[in-house]
Amino acid sequence: LLGSLESRRVPAQGTVTRDSLAGTEPHPARLRKALPGSYEIRHYGPAKWVSTSVESMDWDSAIQTGFTKLNSYIQGKNEKEMKIKMTAPVISYVEPGSGPFSLSMDFLVPKRIKNNF
Repeated sequence: LLGSLESRRVPAQGTVTRDSLAGTEPHPARLRKALPGSYEIRHYGPAKWVSTSVESMDWDSAIQTGFTKLNSYIQGKNEKEMKIKMTAPVISYVEPGSGPFSLSMDFLVPKRIKNNF
């Protein structure tokens, strides 16, 4: 796997996310709450995610680095050399700290291929 990328199954329940990626493959979810022009709260069942972590002092740099790693992974730079369509949601989580913070960024693996990973 690339860098600190890992593949894992997690129940992403109560995830708060923006689902505005064009050309994404949807994953079944139940809409819990929608705030027009702001965000949606959705419930996702158990799913498989591809994840990476980045430590940085700069938010923009961390987001760019995390996205670049994950994008390379879905473009075929993975153990199976399999290309994966971009999916939604993309989840980011920040573990705050007094020094560099740790950002975790996760892509949802499309339901149709999750058993191949």
